[in-house]
Amino acid sequence: MGWHLLDETDRSVAWVEAIFRRARAYQRAFAEKRNAAAGRRAWAVAAAPWTGAAVSAAAGRTVALAFFEPSTRTRLSFELAARRLGADVLDLDVRRSSVVKGEEERETLLTLEALGAEVIVVRTARDDLRPDAGRLTRATVVAGGSGMHAHPTQALLDAYTLLEAFGRLDGSGPLRLSGLTVALVGDVRHSRVAASLLRLLPRLGARVVVAGPPTLVRRDDGLVPEAAVVPSVEAAVEMADAVVLLRLQKERLSPQDVAALGGDVDVFLATYLDRYGLDARKARRLRPGAVVLHPGPVWPDVEIARALLDDPRVLVRRQVENGVFVRMAVLADALGLSEDEKTGAAATPGAFAAFGEAPGDAKAAGTAPGGIMAAGDAPGEPEAVGGTDASAEGEGEAGAAVDRERAPLYP
Repeated sequence: MGWHLLDETDRSVAWVEAIFRRARAYQRAFAEKRNAAAGRRAWAVAAAPWTGAAVSAAAGRTVALAFFEPSTRTRLSFELAARRLGADVLDLDVRRSSVVKGEEERETLLTLEALGAEVIVVRTARDDLRPDAGRLTRATVVAGGSGMHAHPTQALLDAYTLLEAFGRLDGSGPLRLSGLTVALVGDVRHSRVAASLLRLLPRLGARVVVAGPPTLVRRDDGLVPEAAVVPSVEAAVEMADAVVLLRLQKERLSPQDVAALGGDVDVFLATYLDRYGLDARKARRLRPGAVVLHPGPVWPDVEIARALLDDPRVLVRRQVENGVFVRMAVLADALGLSEDEKTGAAATPGAFAAFGEAPGDAKAAGTAPGGIMAAGDAPGEPEAVGGTDASAEGEGEAGAAVDRERAPLYP
């Protein structure tokens, strides 16, 4: 067992950057190089070796998915990420498991470890996974969403998507979001994605503000300082370089929460779009070059107008695509794969050729000297919302002033 990823405080900013560079190497290897039609043909040619016997990177290794709460994007992207690395996948079907007989989650995790799982991705309604992770002697636990506390890989893929959108993924300098303002809009109080973003984004140099229904923008864990609360969604949209929309977490509302919303959640949701969602009127207030994210699942005409889902500024589908690459990088590090294995350059030289790219190109693009660093942030690394990392301060004009007329979103 090397480490666990239960929330963003478990890993250093250097580790986060290294994960982004690994993910970028995977993305470049699979990127569409010419046009949509040529890209789809190239994907079909290149994907097969990565998922078949030709891949030895994680052959014989086992990744287990233990999702005690429903999931589509996180579960499927982790499964796809593991299979692309060549690993075996144990996908626990909770409905047909001994959990329905009363088995505790921690006993299920111990069983998965005994079956040979080296990485266990866990989604649970409980906030604290540390006691369960601490009982495991060999397996690494990656939180795929824990209560209202954390969803670390979602925060990673969201930050990665922002770096990509603002043209900051490539180059040898620090991968930072300095100079950007990110607005979290919606049910911040109950959202584990919001909690993870509130911990991660400031460490990458971004300023974070929140807006939404007054009773749902503050959290009990102290992650939202008063200075971060914006009085209206309109004001948040006008000041933000990126808006992250968050759905109402109906399944986590207490009776007190429901009462504060007027006593009837459905009635509250019927007027949500006009009051707090992103409709055409509010979208006109977006700054030039601003982008919109949503971790999903999306409720059309609630958090966002259905017609806006196809707007090029809305990166919901791009988040899903990027999630596979980011989770590949996380799993590769958890399994201790070498650099060649992480990029696939050694195992599948033919895969890159389908994109007109030599194997070394992808490796060079995503490999940082020294590999992924151990946990433990550098001294003085700020944690507060809106703070900046010491290494982010030296980025010069590129970090301090956002380029509104930035380069195209995607490579």
